[in-house]
Amino acid sequence: MRILVADDAVAERALLCQFLVNKGHIVEEVGDGQEAVTAVTRQRFDLVLLDSIMPVMVGNEAVRHIRKRDAHMGRYTPVLFVSGLNDPAEVVASLAFGADDYLSKPIDLDILEAKLRVFDRIASQHRALEQYRQASEGDKAFARHVLDHLTRANRAFSEEVRHFVRPHDQLSGDLFAAARAPDGTICALLADAMGHGLAASLTTVLLAQVFYTMAERNQPLSTIVSESNTKLKALLPPGFFVAAAFVRVEPLARCVQVWNGGIPLVRLLGSDRVLKDFPSAFMALGVLAPREFDSTIEEYHTQEPAELLLATDGVTEALGDQVAEDAWLSFDGITRQIGSGSAHDDATLASLKVS
Repeated sequence: MRILVADDAVAERALLCQFLVNKGHIVEEVGDGQEAVTAVTRQRFDLVLLDSIMPVMVGNEAVRHIRKRDAHMGRYTPVLFVSGLNDPAEVVASLAFGADDYLSKPIDLDILEAKLRVFDRIASQHRALEQYRQASEGDKAFARHVLDHLTRANRAFSEEVRHFVRPHDQLSGDLFAAARAPDGTICALLADAMGHGLAASLTTVLLAQVFYTMAERNQPLSTIVSESNTKLKALLPPGFFVAAAFVRVEPLARCVQVWNGGIPLVRLLGSDRVLKDFPSAFMALGVLAPREFDSTIEEYHTQEPAELLLATDGVTEALGDQVAEDAWLSFDGITRQIGSGSAHDDATLASLKVS
């Protein structure tokens, strides 16, 4: 283990360090509590042996600072408190400040060695967890790269298609995808996969592949919806599903087609009023077998310029009563309101011009 020994008694510290080195540990030594805090900030230790009474900063105060630094740096440093005061109240106080164990002076080397074996097991577990965390971060980075690549087509749109994403985690279970067919028609998908993180993100990768392939071939919206459900039903484990809304917009004809299976807000807005709501009318994707699935499309023609607004439940929950039926909303207003808030769920908002 990598061990930090903090003790102002030079002779005692030297003997303790020599014992630890002889046992095969890597040892660093400091002479007061402030130096211990600085050392823990500078590098990671598997264990800190901390004397209770030292100059500059006493042991309990050093433990408190170490715990603050740990919280800030997202890690945990085990601390073994060492004291010549054989007082139960001192033991209780030290453990309350954040020490993990307590050892009285003069140090019994057999007891110390036994405690070191315990802390070594703890250190091994921490190392395993850290390796898992790093592997998980690598998986997330890979999935994020794939998702960014799949949604690259969204960047081809300017003001006619806008979207805002506030993920709960590094990886969002939400997906917004948009594609322009050869005839100028715009197809879009807003999806909210069950759960969060990598599993939800992988589900949206599957869905994005189906959507982009079929939308760019100008397939009918009902066909895109049906094929998406068939693919997810075949691949997802039982109990998993994806809430989704598929839309097709013909700007020149001011025609909107919508299929909504589980998205809480799909609303067509005029300049100052709500033209139409498209409530969720169907089961989410991945639940029903193809023969039971309904891909019926709702179509609406508007006589005035309009904007189609879509939002996942992370948005509607943040807005609360403001999403009441017939409430006029704006993309910019919503993003200002929820953009700086804390994320309790993935939140995605999208806007498509219909004119």
